[in-house]
This record gives sequence, structure tokens and C-alpha cells, in this order.
Amino acid sequence: MTLRFITLCLIFINQSIIFGQNFSVKGKIIDETGNAIPFATFILKSAKDSMMVKADITSDDGTFILEMIPQGKYFAEASYVGMTSSIIPVFELNMANYSLPTI
Repeated sequence: MTLRFITLCLIFINQSIIFGQNFSVKGKIIDETGNAIPFATFILKSAKDSMMVKADITSDDGTFILEMIPQGKYFAEASYVGMTSSIIPVFELNMANYSLPTI
């Protein structure tokens, strides 16, 4: 299949009240027709050295959440078997609310 991801309709990065400088990354992975992609892989990587920071598999409704992410610069990759992977360009976690553009 040559379906492309329209990845991360919205990613909200919320500062954790309890841990001060840690954030959550939430989002949803959908295909080009707007259908949720269950069991897709979402990987958050450090912009500094491309090392994986955290990863998650989407739920039945295409959503994922990564918690306890420290402040910093990151990029991400969303993938699913049989579809082209999507790379989310570098973004910085340093505020309470942050939204990435749809890809």
C-alpha cells in the first residue's frame, strides 16, 4: 500500500505538575482518509544524537501517550507495516502546551 500517514492531528505536550520539568506527548495517528491506525509505532528520538527516548504502540483508536519526557529538542517517527513512515521534524519541549502541525 502506498498510503501516507497524516500523522499526529494534534500532539499536546503537557508539563507535569508533579515532576516540574517533565512533559507528556499525546497524539493520534491517522491515514490519508482520516481513519485511525491501530497498533502503529510512534518513536520519540533525541534531536542531539537520534537516540530513542521513548516509544509506544497506538491503541485501537490510533492514540498514544508518552509520559515523563524531559525538556529538550526531539523529533519523532510514526510507522506501520505496509505504509510509508512519517518523520516529524525537530520540535522543542519547553512549555506547558505545544501542538505540532499535521504531517
